[in-house]
Amino acid sequence: MRDLYEAQLATLKNDMIRMGALCEEAISAAIQGLLENDPGSAKRVSDIESEIDDFERDIERLCMRLLLKQQPVATDLRTVSSALRMISDLERIGDQAFDIADITKNQSEHKDFASKVHIKEMANAVIVMVTDSVDSYVKLDQKLAEKVATEDDNVDALFLKIFHEIAALIESGDSGAEQALDLLMIAKYLERIGDHAVNVSEWVIYTLCNTGMDAKGFALPSAFWNAMHEHLPDLILLDLMLSEEGGLEILKKVRRDSKTKSLPVMILTAKGTEYDQVVGLDSGADDYITKPFGMMALVARVKAVLRRTEKNNGIEKVLIFGELEVNPIRHTVFAAGEPVSLTLKEFELLCLLLENPGIVFTRDQLLNQIWGYSFDGESRTVDVHVWHLRQKLGECGKCIETVRGIGYRAGDGNL
Repeated sequence: MRDLYEAQLATLKNDMIRMGALCEEAISAAIQGLLENDPGSAKRVSDIESEIDDFERDIERLCMRLLLKQQPVATDLRTVSSALRMISDLERIGDQAFDIADITKNQSEHKDFASKVHIKEMANAVIVMVTDSVDSYVKLDQKLAEKVATEDDNVDALFLKIFHEIAALIESGDSGAEQALDLLMIAKYLERIGDHAVNVSEWVIYTLCNTGMDAKGFALPSAFWNAMHEHLPDLILLDLMLSEEGGLEILKKVRRDSKTKSLPVMILTAKGTEYDQVVGLDSGADDYITKPFGMMALVARVKAVLRRTEKNNGIEKVLIFGELEVNPIRHTVFAAGEPVSLTLKEFELLCLLLENPGIVFTRDQLLNQIWGYSFDGESRTVDVHVWHLRQKLGECGKCIETVRGIGYRAGDGNL
């Protein structure tokens, strides 16, 4: 049985490699059609896109078989669940390569623009990003996954260069302005492809980061209830749209049972209307998260719910990171044995990083987590607070690491 399981995991990784290679091929063919004024490239890209769609279905079926029959846990569960998310981004990359080819198809002859050179540079850059993001998954290489975000900075810079070049061309009244707009759309599609490659790399980082939590998934409510009779979890992640029994009904049963009524429950669902959220929270959910969502942000919110639950149960947990000691309940901080006075936001920022060691948070994620989604300040706010934290913590402040091009994380420590 284990041999079959390992073989299926190997097949999953091989299929991910082949799907990624097809994405690279689709991008290359679409850009070649543009540079060589070849309307026929659209047909080639369309054929490749169909293969990408086939791989998406095959990988999805394989992942579901693994989840249903093998019920993977811990890293294996993250590997399979991440693949399910990644193939969605890879499929979108195929769609956007076709969109580029479709623009080329409708232009029998393209005027030579200087921006074409930058378009080619962008295409080469996003192909490298797709390659690196998929390779990082197969090779379990977190540094390679983090490198993708840095590569995206170059893609964004090239897009801005193309945008300014074409804006100047249109302003000058050049007769090729319409075709120049086509180039701008192609550049926009390439930028989106880069964003999808970053999404893939973030799933790899999630897969590889040790979150300190074990998870077990259930395809059917009946299997979930059987497991609950054997062992109660610390927290339940609940979808609403399930077969056999609806998610809200499961939530109500959990809340009615004296043995489970205090268990924290987080709803993860595609039902994102305000009414759905109110019903879910009023039915007893501790948090309500709509899809799609960032996995690292989800892990942080899970830990936040667990922290609130522990606090309500009178459990006191002290975060120890080298010579840094933080008590989230007593709101105290000691660096090398000396008390440190922090503002509320500095304290919350420090706790979030220390409770998620090794997990990289973007500046936007930190703004959302600490300042709230309605905060309309700039990401420089995070940098300023991190600078103040490092200054106040002295040598212990080195635990807050800057991940170039992404954000911040708590480095290696002893939590």
